[in-house]
Amino acid sequence: MAEKEFSKSKKLAARVVFAALTGIKKSGGQLPVQEVLKYVEDNTELDAWAKEKYEKTGYIRWQSILHFYSIDVQKAGFLLKKNGVWYITPEGEEAVKLGEIGLHKAGSEAYKKWKITNLAMTKDNLPGRVSHIVDLSGCANQTEENQLFANTLFAKITASEDAAHAGWWKPRRKGVFYIRRRNAPGQPLAVPTAGVPGIWLNQNMMIIIDRGDLSIGTTIVAPMAGDAPEKLLSLAALGGNIILDTDKPVHAYLLAQRKGPGGGRGGGKLLCGSSNGQRRMDIFGGLAVWEIGLYPDDSSTRTTMTDFTGGGKIRYNPRFNPSAPGYAASREFLPEDKPSSLEISGDD
Repeated sequence: MAEKEFSKSKKLAARVVFAALTGIKKSGGQLPVQEVLKYVEDNTELDAWAKEKYEKTGYIRWQSILHFYSIDVQKAGFLLKKNGVWYITPEGEEAVKLGEIGLHKAGSEAYKKWKITNLAMTKDNLPGRVSHIVDLSGCANQTEENQLFANTLFAKITASEDAAHAGWWKPRRKGVFYIRRRNAPGQPLAVPTAGVPGIWLNQNMMIIIDRGDLSIGTTIVAPMAGDAPEKLLSLAALGGNIILDTDKPVHAYLLAQRKGPGGGRGGGKLLCGSSNGQRRMDIFGGLAVWEIGLYPDDSSTRTTMTDFTGGGKIRYNPRFNPSAPGYAASREFLPEDKPSSLEISGDD
């Protein structure tokens, strides 16, 4: 990519990141971040536009751009950050020799590769706005945890509301729900609890649990719009597996991307629960797990393919595709109807 193809912001990014790494290198390989900023300001040509403050945040443009694009060179292995100090690596010292544009391109390409090989949802890269935090860490046992979770996120549908789905659950509100579970939970968090006939998904939701397994015990369906579910549900188990305890339709995107030890076996999986007598899956949304296949040398390790002996189907809901025509409507699940934060604690 020639320099003339760079946007104004990227040209500024290339300039300030190069200056930052140069300053760190000249200072013996490390500098406190405030001294990095001073070096860049004193040794870089910064025009009035670069020195402007963003109206909404009050942050200075060049400083914000430096912090943002330093992530590229950090993930590329050119820069380390620890306790407010920035360190240049041997690879970073070599990359500086490429010049401003060469360093920018090398950092961007290396970061792209890093994102591909480290694709996962974690507590550190969650969506920019978690609208609700539900703290279950104070619950005394699994029954209490399941009940508090259910009562906080869902409500029972009455016959007067919807006779066809009376007794089912429905979301109380839309949003991104981050669930803090008890330390070392021995059992999965149940969605829904036993005896619930199903969840009628009439609002968009994302539910993220920080540890342990997540069990889906019955059908979850949304109203159809054309050939696909209209409302979107994502269920993510950051530190465990997704247990599919039903062979009925589940309209959701399921994620269990915990890495296996050393990047190998033992990561997040989709597994079959004991109540799924047909050992089948019927997913309409999507699936992203760390491992799914068979191990020819190890038939005793459970995987998706060994568990679901009855087969089944996984259909992708195109409304999860950001380039799809209907994606704009599906984005409403990120914020709630009004700015708010709901924090529920198990020991209240």
